Amino acid sequence: DIMGFKSQDIEKFMEAEKDWEDVLIRFQDYHESWLSHGFFRMFRTFLSREGVPVRLLSLKDGERRLTNVLHLAELLHQASIEKKLGMGGLLKWFYSEMDPSTTRLDENQLRLESDEDALKVVTIHKSKGLEYQVVFCPFLWRLSVSVKEKALMFHDKDMVLNIDLDLDKSNPNRKIAEREILAENIRLMYVALTRAKTRCYLYWGLIKNSGKSPPSYLFHLKGTRDLFPQDAADARFREIDPDVALNDLKNLAEKSNKSIQVVNVQPVDKISRYDSPVEPRELALRRLSMPISTDWRIASYTYLISGATGHNETVERDVDLQEDVVITDHGTIDEMVDSRLDMFSFPRGRHPGICLHKIMECLDYSSNDMTYIEKLVGEKLLEYGFDRKWVRPIYSMIDNVLNVPLEHDNGSMRLSLLNKGDWLNELRFFFPIDRINTKVLEDVFKDNYDDFTKRLSLLGFRPARGFMLGYIDMVFSFNGRFYLIDWKSDFLGNRMEDYQGDKLMRAMEAHYYVLQYHIYTLALHNYLKMRLNNYSYKRHFGGVYYIFLRGVDPGHPGCGIYSDRPDVHLIERLGSALMGGKTLGEAV
Repeated sequence: DIMGFKSQDIEKFMEAEKDWEDVLIRFQDYHESWLSHGFFRMFRTFLSREGVPVRLLSLKDGERRLTNVLHLAELLHQASIEKKLGMGGLLKWFYSEMDPSTTRLDENQLRLESDEDALKVVTIHKSKGLEYQVVFCPFLWRLSVSVKEKALMFHDKDMVLNIDLDLDKSNPNRKIAEREILAENIRLMYVALTRAKTRCYLYWGLIKNSGKSPPSYLFHLKGTRDLFPQDAADARFREIDPDVALNDLKNLAEKSNKSIQVVNVQPVDKISRYDSPVEPRELALRRLSMPISTDWRIASYTYLISGATGHNETVERDVDLQEDVVITDHGTIDEMVDSRLDMFSFPRGRHPGICLHKIMECLDYSSNDMTYIEKLVGEKLLEYGFDRKWVRPIYSMIDNVLNVPLEHDNGSMRLSLLNKGDWLNELRFFFPIDRINTKVLEDVFKDNYDDFTKRLSLLGFRPARGFMLGYIDMVFSFNGRFYLIDWKSDFLGNRMEDYQGDKLMRAMEAHYYVLQYHIYTLALHNYLKMRLNNYSYKRHFGGVYYIFLRGVDPGHPGCGIYSDRPDVHLIERLGSALMGGKTLGEAV
């Protein structure tokens, strides 16, 4: 009901892939909003964009449902702030709170959806100026005169307010103060009784210590001219017989022209639980007769290799999957890195890799302004918690990446030659997958990559169908051709020789980057088919560049750069295998 989807609508998504893709894209936006700005901002955007309030309020019990949703959102927001929980931590907390054995806090109890039908408990002072259909006044007998342990406040004959701190019972000012208190309480009783529009219930009886209350004075003291009426009312209250008191009330009701009714409330020894008159139905477990499919999912490159690499699947952007300690032909890297400040000694691992990726994502490739680049690097290092001492090494790396020749034939293509609008960062893609498993991948690659195909058999992912999701770090155009780039922060060694030739290819195969860039090529191939008239893979697709940032050096051509232009028939074969024939047509 929150999304407004019926089972028929969900079934139609299997055919209307574009509509389903739109839904996935919206939810990916919500995912990114949660990660970037927190739960509550994401949830407010979700409610507005999906039209949830309007949809829920159109239902019969919509007000109740919307109140529940907003209450849950408030509790989740509060937990995320107080406990400093991220996405995973907040979900874990929510599952824990749903456990019936978890102790419930008062703020977690079900809220009333509207004050219109709610029972309001208010003080007489707060009810001034308000009206209610029905009013209950169960405690007016408590408005009894009491000045215990308080300063005496009263007005003299000139109506000047006096405060007397002498609390002795023999103080004559005490009776004056009590008389004014009775007068104020009578005014409060008037306010309480006149709040009702249709009916008012007032509870009264010979209750202990109520002799100086307004009901005692108004109902049972007749025609007194006593200087201190509170004492006269209290004396009458103490001596009155219950039957006489009831008769006083009945006389008042007779004079009210049937607007007052006196009802003798019978005492209740025990309040019993309310039992519904409807016989409870015998509940029966419904049995599901159809099999439940568990292979539908949104897959990614990370999902495909998670079983082989030992890394958990993530729905975030694919990141470099290197370990902290790398073994090379020369020993462990930790034994070889010296104290120099260069890209070989820059910290390794997931977090530094994300930092480098973000710098390359935010970089303006058309700018040669050294100050701008240093400022960008400094800001990102600070954002990710790294020392500014790394500004110069990373600036030098960027300068190398911008000016290294990328084309093997004449070396005319450099990233520094790009103009604004020539590139896209973090190009997200979805495409449907019919059914994918290791056997399918082996059959696709066996004719082109013999050694790599053997590594594919080591993948341990479960067969999947649904959609393939991914992000291409950068797509750019140059001289009418389109290229894709994936930035790699992997640490392969502290020598330039470790970032070229067979060693570079070994890293590409070890982390299954070969599989990754073929999936990315297929995604970009399909993207260009839909957006370019007369698109041709041979004419428009330039190739793939995997740039290992630590090892790029214009003085060593090709160092740190792996390039390929996959065979078009391999890409079409991969598309046909993954998408079950749902390709976008031949465009070779």
